[in-house]
Amino acid sequence: MVHKIECEHCGNKINIEQSIWKSISIDLNSKYIKKDVEIKVREKALNDEKDKQDEEVAFLVAQERSLLVKEYNDAQKIQEEMIQTEVDKRAILYKELLDKQIREEVKNDLEDAKQKNIENNKIKIENMKLEATVNTMESQHQVDIEMKVAEAINFFEKKVIEDREQQRSENDVKMKQMQKSIEDAHRQSNQGSMQIQGEAQEQTIESFLKYNFPLDIIEPIKHGARGGDCLQHIVNNNNQKCGIIYYESKRTKNFENSWIQKFKADMREKNVDIGVLATQAMPKSMKRAGLVKGIWVCSLEEFKMISHILRKQLIEIYKIRSISENREDIVSHLYRYLTSSEFKMDMEAIVEGFTEMKLDIDSEKKAFHRIWSKRGKQLEKIMLSTVNMYGSLQGISNNSIETINGLELPGADYSQIKE
Repeated sequence: MVHKIECEHCGNKINIEQSIWKSISIDLNSKYIKKDVEIKVREKALNDEKDKQDEEVAFLVAQERSLLVKEYNDAQKIQEEMIQTEVDKRAILYKELLDKQIREEVKNDLEDAKQKNIENNKIKIENMKLEATVNTMESQHQVDIEMKVAEAINFFEKKVIEDREQQRSENDVKMKQMQKSIEDAHRQSNQGSMQIQGEAQEQTIESFLKYNFPLDIIEPIKHGARGGDCLQHIVNNNNQKCGIIYYESKRTKNFENSWIQKFKADMREKNVDIGVLATQAMPKSMKRAGLVKGIWVCSLEEFKMISHILRKQLIEIYKIRSISENREDIVSHLYRYLTSSEFKMDMEAIVEGFTEMKLDIDSEKKAFHRIWSKRGKQLEKIMLSTVNMYGSLQGISNNSIETINGLELPGADYSQIKE
């Protein structure tokens, strides 16, 4: 609020605060100017006195320095003469001593050289002996290594030869046994009937299936019964039955087309998925395994490969069928799970975990806000103290201190206050 009064003489309104401030400013300025003049007068007197004393001191110092230089030069000259005389005397004495010492050193050096030459010769001889010994040891070591390597090679070669001979002997025994078995089988074949040969082939198929597919159920067909040789019930790793393969073998010189119709009738009767006919005589139109009216026809060797492929195919077909058939069951199971208490408990556990995490985050956020608030107040306190100190210094120096932008109001002009 601005306080004004009316002048008794002219009737104008006068700002009391501005008038008081102007009066105080004029009074302070006059006192400051007077004080400044006194200080300058005293400084000039002190400077004049100091200059006069400096000149006197400089003259006395120069005079003293001149005397000291003269005395030093005289003493230096006398000292140099005395030193030169002493140097000459000592040079003569030193030369005599040096000549004597040199002669003795030369004599000693010659004797040392002779002694060192003798020692060097001894060292050379010892080095030569040592080198010869090392070479001998290296040669012996190399020979030992070569001998050990040769022994190892001979041992392994002998071992390989022995193993080979052992294997050869075993193979010879096996070959003889196989040859004997073949001869016996051939003799029996020539003497026996085709029924015995067929039974042998049936046994081969059955043994192969049992050995290679231990999970499957191999069901042999009783001799004399109508039908093929055996049934292979396919079982996967989950112990699920995936299908049936029906095997029959023929050991004749000629292939008969009537086998196919009979085989298909047997398949329908036994309700199997795939039929395989392993025969010695292939159809005239076929050189290798293939389908004949829906029946796989192959040789006994081809049967081994085809059995693996057909088994894998049946397992894959069963998997596809299971997925298609169980689709509605899967949806039903999923619905029951989503509406069950188990799903509710799982979701509650998830929500509880998220809630606890949210509370932890909020707690940490509040703690950091407290820390930041405390530090902000500390910074405000420091800044306020700095501004107060800066304002006091500006007032004391009548705004003579350089302006600090961070501590001034934007656009402020203090030139009028200075004036």
